[in-house]
Amino acid sequence: MNALIKIKMKKLLNIVVIIVIGAFFVGCKDKYPEGVESKAIVLKIWTTEEEGYFKALGREFLSALQDSRVSVKVVKFIDDEELHRFLLDKMAEGSGPDIIYTKGDWIARNTKKLVPRENDESFTVELFKNAFVRASHDTLLVEDKIWGVPFGVDSLALFYNEEHIAERLPDRNMPGRTWKEIQEDSEFLSKTDNSFGRFASSAIAMGRFDNIFYGFEILENIMFQMGTEFFTEDGTQTLFAKTMASGSFGQRENIGEEALKFFMSFADERFKHYSWSEFLVEFDSDLKNFETFLTGDVSMVFGYSTDFQKIEAWQASLKKAGKRSISKKNIRVTYFPQVENPKEGGSQKVIGKVYALAVPRGTGNDDFAWRFLKFAVRKENMQSFFKETKLPTARLDLIREQETEPHIGIFVRQAKFAEANNFPFSKDEFKEHLTDLVFQINEGKKIYKKGLESIAEQIDARLKNFFSREKELNKK
Repeated sequence: MNALIKIKMKKLLNIVVIIVIGAFFVGCKDKYPEGVESKAIVLKIWTTEEEGYFKALGREFLSALQDSRVSVKVVKFIDDEELHRFLLDKMAEGSGPDIIYTKGDWIARNTKKLVPRENDESFTVELFKNAFVRASHDTLLVEDKIWGVPFGVDSLALFYNEEHIAERLPDRNMPGRTWKEIQEDSEFLSKTDNSFGRFASSAIAMGRFDNIFYGFEILENIMFQMGTEFFTEDGTQTLFAKTMASGSFGQRENIGEEALKFFMSFADERFKHYSWSEFLVEFDSDLKNFETFLTGDVSMVFGYSTDFQKIEAWQASLKKAGKRSISKKNIRVTYFPQVENPKEGGSQKVIGKVYALAVPRGTGNDDFAWRFLKFAVRKENMQSFFKETKLPTARLDLIREQETEPHIGIFVRQAKFAEANNFPFSKDEFKEHLTDLVFQINEGKKIYKKGLESIAEQIDARLKNFFSREKELNKK
């Protein structure tokens, strides 16, 4: 009898949670704030992508809102850098957009420029955590406040040529799940020769930054997986050149340095898993390592879900240039490799990039803007967004539905366990430093440990100046 009561109580609790989370997304039934004047309100949405979708969503919002005072205007920018530059200029003038669609890491480090959602019983931090994947919490929940709503979470996965893997690996029809297995696979898949590119066939595009996409992101993920701490908790000092641990790749060492050595070993002919060189593809190629993948010269490359949508256009470009291209049916995607095998109890770690909507300060339309955000992440709207973009969902209750999508399912499943790795400043600065270091090491002009320490010193000096200015501004 007690067991039966427990089962009934559990079912009742699940129903209550579903009802409460459902209320969390009802964005257009809030009472209007008292004292709002009957004047025209134009909600301005700034975005770099999906202009058509946000226009359509704006029309749906206005239909649900039923308030003739409100209209929606969508403005598209070339990229995030341009959007952020215009945003700062307009905020300085006391104007600007009501809503922005941008990368979540920018939101996480710019909360002073944004309006959080507070004192809303249907939109609490606890409900947010129950509704969205972990990377969203890491990014959009700062100081126990909600600073935006997540539209999607993307992460790196491994693209591979199924024909190569099936024909050339002795005991598997898929690439390895661990980095150790990827090393072993590379010994079978890579064949060196005396050609200009030095390879008759290459296993994987790794070890350089200049002629592959996402070299920095691959290295960042490896450092993250191995346990590198990038900054102190308050973000005022670097740790990536100091973190020590006993990792799977060796004895107790600096794991930032260890990760860098591992990444670069794939472009170092002294290693058995040597797989990549500066001559395989020109550094100024528009497709970089994806060119060699699509022509069948390399078996594996890393990419995001959005890259799969570009492949047909890339193949058409190669065909136009008179180059061969592998069959699309041979292109497969699998999980980003791990330090330890998840099937043997190892944890799965991958960095998730969050894309989100947020409300900038200063326009005076905060309440209507936040109603739009709540409306935007309702289930049916998120389903439409995925159908339009194929960007992996941030909503937990859509994971099972979307993980069956061919080729994109892997990215959706990774979105479930992905974690954010937010920096106290733009990652582009760290990327520039590492790009130079990797080039210098490839050329034999710098060494790993001192190179990382030099980057840390430069960034520490930059952080010290930044926080000193912040302290002075707060005094004023």
